[in-house]
Amino acid sequence: MHGLAASAAAVRLVHPAPTLAVTALSAALGAILLVQAGLPIDERWMRTVAAVLGSQIFVGATNDLVDRGRDAAAGRLSKPLASGELSPEIALWIASAGLAIQLVASLPLGAVATLLGLVATGSALIYNLWLSRTPASFLPYLVSFAVLPLWVAAGVGVPLDRVAAAPLLVAPFAAAAHLANVLRDFDAD
Repeated sequence: MHGLAASAAAVRLVHPAPTLAVTALSAALGAILLVQAGLPIDERWMRTVAAVLGSQIFVGATNDLVDRGRDAAAGRLSKPLASGELSPEIALWIASAGLAIQLVASLPLGAVATLLGLVATGSALIYNLWLSRTPASFLPYLVSFAVLPLWVAAGVGVPLDRVAAAPLLVAPFAAAAHLANVLRDFDAD
């Protein structure tokens, strides 16, 4: 597979809809926080958005890597690993590139932003590796989405107390959305 078809398969590998949604929401939250604080939208904002995007690329690619056998058995041929459009080696490279983007973007933002990003990404990785096939599959959603507003605030450089209530508001909606999404694949899985 070459060119456009490989590029399209790579885009599908990283789950473009949730990747773009989480990245766009993070970008909007970061911009709102900066405007409210009377600060300009600057390089910290761009780095934060890039870090979230890198994280989402990593999470989507590792999800399909872990699930490739189940996806093939369930006939999910829209998944590029299950259909054979991409090799596991290419998917691993894409996942690694996503994590590298996250780290390169995060490190200049400081230890707190970097650590919060790694907690959110690590929680999602735990979902991909172990919890996705268990009744506890909602827990990483609670953790990752509770951490996300804190990560964005730390990344753009505003006090975390500006988003102190956000984890309590965002996490339950993320877990509920996950549970609703699980229902459509329940029989196939």
